[in-house]
Amino acid sequence: MVEVAAISSLLEVASSLFGIFRGAHEVAAARAEKLAALLEKISECLLTVKLSIKGGTVPHNECAKLESYSRYLPELLEGIVAPARAKALGATLLSAYNVEGLAIDLLGMPDREKHLVEIEVSSGQFKAAADLLRAGLS
Repeated sequence: MVEVAAISSLLEVASSLFGIFRGAHEVAAARAEKLAALLEKISECLLTVKLSIKGGTVPHNECAKLESYSRYLPELLEGIVAPARAKALGATLLSAYNVEGLAIDLLGMPDREKHLVEIEVSSGQFKAAADLLRAGLS
């Protein structure tokens, strides 16, 4: 059941990034597009995890994706947030990378639906942050 705590880490990072990009922040177009693409990939990964668990299976390969994304995130946040905040967001996302373990935990829980909703909310916030970044480009 330890892995279920990872959901709060996902929500924390997603909410933080959504809050950052909801405001007016000037971001260089090339960096903004790369960051938006990364946030979208994180969103897709989490949606895959949710759908896999909902279907009763373990989302293999998604751990490696989320781990890679979390290591790249701080670099793309440079100049947008303070370096310490960028590293902290990357570390928090990395702490939630074990989505296979999360799936195994959730598959054994009869009340997993509320956790699946939280994963879907996180996915939506990452996607919304990506959309807000792109909207700032136009």
